[in-house]
Amino acid sequence: MQELIVKKSMVIGAEPAQVWEALTNPKITKKYFFNCEVISDWEVDSSIIYRDSTGKDPIDHVTGTLKYFEEGKMFEYTFKSTAAADGNRSQMMRVTFELEPENGRTKLTVTQDCGDNEKVYKDSDMGWDYVLHGLKKLLESQD
Repeated sequence: MQELIVKKSMVIGAEPAQVWEALTNPKITKKYFFNCEVISDWEVDSSIIYRDSTGKDPIDHVTGTLKYFEEGKMFEYTFKSTAAADGNRSQMMRVTFELEPENGRTKLTVTQDCGDNEKVYKDSDMGWDYVLHGLKKLLESQD
């Protein structure tokens, strides 16, 4: 079966350091990432968790392992999706965030490997649009 990959890029009117801070600071991620705070010590092979900051959802949205980390430029993590196509197995997913400076702005690219799961692919495709547009709006509205 074909491997499904979501890849989204957006140019954000903010310096890479500001975008990086917004991606790695739980006080900021909860403002645009489905009310989730990112929790990690940012060391390779340590955990990364996206946890509901409202306290309404007791289940972490993502619990994974940080696989690559280059301060200010890129990080990558893996996690298991329990929404597998056959309903009985989990699939390992990989998400990568890459930042590229562009004349005082930042090109942010998010890539997610969805395995062969069409539902995860469709949900992720819409979800990353929501996250990126929220991040862009947040950072570009700051003075």
